[in-house]
Amino acid sequence: MNKEELLKLIATRGYNVYFGAKKHFATYDIIEKLPRALALFGVFIGVFQLWQTKFPYNDIVSFMLVIAGIYAYTITQYDAEKKMYDEVGAKLVQIHNGLHNLYLAVKSSNANSFANEEAQLQKFMDEYYSIAISKQIFFSHTVAHFKFFGESQIEWMDEQLNFTWKDKLPKIYKLLFFIIFISIILAVLTFLVIVGISKLNKIKGG
Repeated sequence: MNKEELLKLIATRGYNVYFGAKKHFATYDIIEKLPRALALFGVFIGVFQLWQTKFPYNDIVSFMLVIAGIYAYTITQYDAEKKMYDEVGAKLVQIHNGLHNLYLAVKSSNANSFANEEAQLQKFMDEYYSIAISKQIFFSHTVAHFKFFGESQIEWMDEQLNFTWKDKLPKIYKLLFFIIFISIILAVLTFLVIVGISKLNKIKGG
């Protein structure tokens, strides 16, 4: 493996490890903070509903509160493991820092062979795979996205991976945009069909 290929591989592995760390921290933050936030929000909404008993959307609001309550309950199932997510996230950051140092060492090297560096890279990845937790909470990927691109120093990885705005946009937003776009198209087509049928009926009636 030549120098350019190794640099790109280290950057790619660095991205995977650091995003994994952010995902662990996101899961920890959701477990730690979201149930309390949902409970407080539910109290505020409940008081509002008692005050505005004739609010036309009370049924919908109550339904959404039930959904939020169910989600909060599923989050509490992770409560006993939340400390582990924080600890593993910290260890993954250490691995990422090691990969960063390895990247800088290879970048500044004039060697033609990098067998030792490749072995070190494999050692870092073996450690990553041995401690990373595959079970993550719902929405942790989206939160991790914002943590990674909004809070992190990722310039050294960007040198090789050249992140674009598409990479920085969470996949769930892309899916929502696609659903909204299709919904608008269907709504417009439905409207045109209704207008067309209405005109035909007027012509027949005339």
